[in-house]
Amino acid sequence: MAYRGRLIQKFQAVIAPVSPYRAHRASVQSTTGETWDLAAAGLPGTLLIAVDGAAAQTVTLTTGDFADPAAATASEVAAAVSTALAGGEAWATASAYIVIASETDDDGTIQVTGGTLNATLLFPTVEVSGGYDHVMGGYLPYDDGTVEGAVPRREAPLVTLPCQLARGAWGRQASGASAGGDEVVDFTVALHRPDLEAQSLFDANGAPLFQRGDRLVKILETTGDLVEAFPDPPGTFVVGVTRGGYGLASRGANRKFNLVLLQCARRDVR
Repeated sequence: MAYRGRLIQKFQAVIAPVSPYRAHRASVQSTTGETWDLAAAGLPGTLLIAVDGAAAQTVTLTTGDFADPAAATASEVAAAVSTALAGGEAWATASAYIVIASETDDDGTIQVTGGTLNATLLFPTVEVSGGYDHVMGGYLPYDDGTVEGAVPRREAPLVTLPCQLARGAWGRQASGASAGGDEVVDFTVALHRPDLEAQSLFDANGAPLFQRGDRLVKILETTGDLVEAFPDPPGTFVVGVTRGGYGLASRGANRKFNLVLLQCARRDVR
């Protein structure tokens, strides 16, 4: 591969990988984050949730679901919903919002239709279908909690890795502009094999566990100071993963690459 730009001083890249666990399921996110005073809202309390077009189920949350009902956390609410909801599940996001999702892989729906606790948790009440983003490889970005019916993607825990950056005139690559915009490749993040091995970021076949659709969150100095953050939306995503730096000493079956190169692009929505 012709690697444009020159490697410059080392930084740290903070990356949010797409969760391997069905990131495209229909899901809805609360428009408020933890904590919530559910004691004041009234416990036991309910959420009415319809999964895959069926009649809404009554999901009941009780005082025993929380260490402190006056300061209920996202993980506590999610655990209680997951236990009671047939055909669906819930989880807490990294920013402590709640996502409720259908367990149907592609064509499911989810809708919070009401309940005594929704005046506090504030889930949108429109029906949401499974989402597919043709611009960035099939996974929608996180909704910031303001767009009703937006489908938040599910991400694995953040990964922070030493890296080098190469910026260059990569130009504009048209990719599904009619579906929402072009890809504008900003730079390449070069990751070093020993750093990935230290965090078990290879699969059983020796391939790096990064993929198109992973999200670049921010770049830090090696000291931890912020260099640049990449808000979502619009989001900056991995649009290509390549290998490099094989070296002259590698031969045959023992030939190993030393670099994993992540081409990163922001969504240029028009």
